[in-house]
Amino acid sequence: MLSPNLKFTIRTLWRNRFYSFLNIGGLAGGILASVLILVFVAHEFSFDQFHPESEKIYQLGGKFKFGEQEINVSGMSAGMGPRLKESTAGVKDYARIYNMSFDRLLVASDLDHRFYETNIALVDPAYFKIFSFPLVNGQSPRPLQAGQVLISENLAMKYFGDSEVNGRSLKFGNKIDLEIAGVLKNPPSNSTLKHEIYVGMQDLKNMMLALQNYNDDILAADGNKIRLGSFQTYFKLADASTVESLLRNIPLLMRADKMPEEEIKSCKHSLMSLHDLHLNSSSSQDSVGINNLYIFAGVALLILFLALLNYVSLTTARATERAREVGVRKALGAVRGTLMGQFYGESIVITGVAFAVGFGMAFLFRNSIFELLNLQIDARFFFSSTVWVPLSILMLACLGLAGAYPSFVLSAFRPAEVLKGTLASSKMGGQRIRQSITVFQFAASIALIICGLVVQKQVKYLQGRDLGMQKDQVLMVRPDTSGLKAFRNEVMQVSGVEKTALASMALFKDGYSMYFDKSPFNQRDLSMMTLSADPSFIELMGLKWTRPVLNVNDPKALQNTLLINEKAAKEMALPDDLAKIAQHKVLGAPIGGVLKDFHFSMEGINAQMPSMALFMMDENAKDAMVYMRLAKGSNLTELVDKIETLYKKHCPGVPFEYSFLDQNFNAQYRAETRLGNLFSIFTGFAILISCLGLLGLAAYATSRRTKEIGIRKVLGASASGIVTLLSVDFLKPVLVATILGSLPAWYLMGRWLEKFSYRTELDWRIFAFAALAALLVAVFTVSLQSVKAALANPVKAIKSE
Repeated sequence: MLSPNLKFTIRTLWRNRFYSFLNIGGLAGGILASVLILVFVAHEFSFDQFHPESEKIYQLGGKFKFGEQEINVSGMSAGMGPRLKESTAGVKDYARIYNMSFDRLLVASDLDHRFYETNIALVDPAYFKIFSFPLVNGQSPRPLQAGQVLISENLAMKYFGDSEVNGRSLKFGNKIDLEIAGVLKNPPSNSTLKHEIYVGMQDLKNMMLALQNYNDDILAADGNKIRLGSFQTYFKLADASTVESLLRNIPLLMRADKMPEEEIKSCKHSLMSLHDLHLNSSSSQDSVGINNLYIFAGVALLILFLALLNYVSLTTARATERAREVGVRKALGAVRGTLMGQFYGESIVITGVAFAVGFGMAFLFRNSIFELLNLQIDARFFFSSTVWVPLSILMLACLGLAGAYPSFVLSAFRPAEVLKGTLASSKMGGQRIRQSITVFQFAASIALIICGLVVQKQVKYLQGRDLGMQKDQVLMVRPDTSGLKAFRNEVMQVSGVEKTALASMALFKDGYSMYFDKSPFNQRDLSMMTLSADPSFIELMGLKWTRPVLNVNDPKALQNTLLINEKAAKEMALPDDLAKIAQHKVLGAPIGGVLKDFHFSMEGINAQMPSMALFMMDENAKDAMVYMRLAKGSNLTELVDKIETLYKKHCPGVPFEYSFLDQNFNAQYRAETRLGNLFSIFTGFAILISCLGLLGLAAYATSRRTKEIGIRKVLGASASGIVTLLSVDFLKPVLVATILGSLPAWYLMGRWLEKFSYRTELDWRIFAFAALAALLVAVFTVSLQSVKAALANPVKAIKSE
C-alpha cells in the first residue's frame, strides 16, 4: 500500500517541479536557519553538564557593601573550603582555584618555543575528582605532586608538536621547571573552565616568585579565616538541601573567628549552581546572557514557523489543480481518510527532504556562520543527544503541522461540485488565509529588519561614544622589565610614533584594581577603580583637567600623587582650598588634581560613571605597559613591524604581543555585536522564505489569469498596466504588514534599549527604511512573474484552453 502511494507522490512532485522546489527550498531555508540558532542555544544551556553529578557542584560567591556601593566577588579566603567541609554535613568535597588569568607568565620548552601564558590555574587535589577533564588516554589525572604540571593537548602541540610529552618539563618565568605529569584532552566548547595549564596548590608560592609577585606566599597571607579572598571555591554537595546549611554556617564561623560584626552583616554569600554559572556570568565576554538566548530561540522558531506557513500557503493555493483529482478518486470509492493519508504522505516526503537538506547545509556552513557570530561550538556537539533529541521532536512536530491543514482542505472537496465545475473559489484553500499568511510573513520580516537596524545602531552608538579619552591609533605593548626603558627610548624615535606613555595594564583588556578608603573630608566610605600611569599618559590619552592642583607643566610634580575624576571628587567632598587638600592623603597618596570623567574599564560604560583614580608612577618604572600614539594615516602594518624589530632587539627571547585600544574597547560589546549579526543573517533568511512564498503565489495567480491577460492585451492594454494589475493585489498585504510589523518591533526594541544607561533613540527613518526595503523586495518578486506574463504572446494565451 505504501509503494503505490509513494510512487504517486514522487510523480506529483516531479510533475510540479517549480512548486516542489519552492516548497522544499523554503522549508530547507527555514530549517537551516533555525537549526543553527537552536544548536547554539542548546550549546549555551548545556554548559558544564558533561561533568558527573554536575547538578551537585556549586561555586561560592559573595557580595559586600562598601559605603553605598554593593560589590560582587568570587574570591574566597584560603580557609573557606576546608573549614566549611569540616563543619557542614553534606559537603562531599571542595576544590579551590587560584586563577592566574590576569597575570602574564613567560613559559618555555626551549629557546624556540617561548610564549606568554595567562590561562593558568593552581588547584587542589580534589579538583579532578569534582570536574571531569580526562587525560588523552581517557584516564582521570592523579593528584599533582610538587613540581608537576598538567597541560592541554593544544599546549602540548604548541610547545612540543606532540601530545606524548609526559616526563618532559616547562620553564616558568625563567625561574622554575615543572615536570609534565600528563596531557589533558582539550576541554569541550561548552565548558566554563578552560584552563590550559594546571599546577598543584602546593606550588603556589613558587609560581608567585616566578611572576615576581609582591606577595610570594598568598596562601599564608590569605589566611585561614572565613572571609573574602583570592580563591575561587567550588563545593560538591550531597544534594541541594545542603545549600542552606552551608550558607548558615558561614556567619557562625566568622563569629567564631571574632570577625567584626559590621563585616559579617555587610557580606552576603551565595551558592551558584555550576549549570547557571555560564549563563549568569556578568564578567565574562563569552557569556551571551539568558535574555539574549530567549531572543535567539524566538527568532529560530519564528523563521521555522514562517517556512511552515509558506508551505501551507503554496499547497492550498493550488487546491483547484488537485480538486478534480479528489473528485474522481472519491467518485471511485476513496474515503476521506485515505485521501488525507495521501496528502499527509506528500507533506512527510517534502518535509523529510527539506529537513535532510536543511540540516546538511547547516552542518556544512556552520563554521562560516559561527565565525561571523564569534561563536565556538565543537563539531561533535552537532551529533550529540543534546541536539538530536530536541531536533527530532521539532521534526516530528513539523511533519504533523505541515500536512494538517492542506490535507484537511484538499480532502474535503465534494465530488459532485468538482466534476460539475460548480466548486466555489472561496472553498479552494482559503484566499483570506493565504493573504493573512503573506501579511504575517512580511510583518515578521519587517520586524526583524527593524530589530537588526536598532541593535546595530546601538552598538555603533556605544562604540562611538565620547569616553573622555582618545582611544584611536593607540598601540599597547608590555616589554620585558630589563628592556623597557631602552625600548621606549628607541620607539620614540620611530617615524609615525607621536607620543609614548606608561601604564600598569592594557585598558579594556586587563581589568582593573579596586581600592577602598575613607574620605578625609566627609568621612564617607570610598571604593575606587584604580590604574597606575606616568604623567605622559594624560597627554597621550587626551585626558582633560578640571582642577589641576599642582603645576601641570612640570611632570615631576605629579609623580607619586593621585589624580581623581570628577565623580570621586564629588563623592569625597573635595574642598576648594588647595592647602587643605594637600594636608590629607587618599589611598596613601596626596591628591595631585582632578580630571574630567573618563572611562578606562567597561565598568560604568553601561552604568553610571564610577569613582576612578590614577596613581602617578615614576617615568623610570621597570614594569609597565608602553602606550604609543600612532600618527593618523600611517601604515600600521609597517609601523608594527618596526616596533617589533626594536622589541626583539631589547627583549630577546620574549614573545612580542600587542593590542590596539579601540579593538579592546569594541570587543567588550561582543554580545550586542553578535545579536546584531544574528538579526542581519536571519532577517535575510526570513525575507528569502517570504519571497519564495510570494513568488509561488504570484506564479499561480498569473497562470490562473492567462486568458484574461491575453484578452486585455488584444484590447489594447499596455505591459505596464498589466504588471500593475497583477502586482497590486500582492502589494496590499505588504503595506498592511508594515504597520503590523513595526508596532511590536518598536515596543520590543524600546524595552531592549532600557537596559543601557547610554542609548540611542528609535529613529523613524529605521521604520521607513524597513518598510521600503520590504516593499521593494515584494515588487521585485512579483514582477518576476507579472512581467513575464505581460510580455507573453496573447495569441498563445487565448489558445491556452
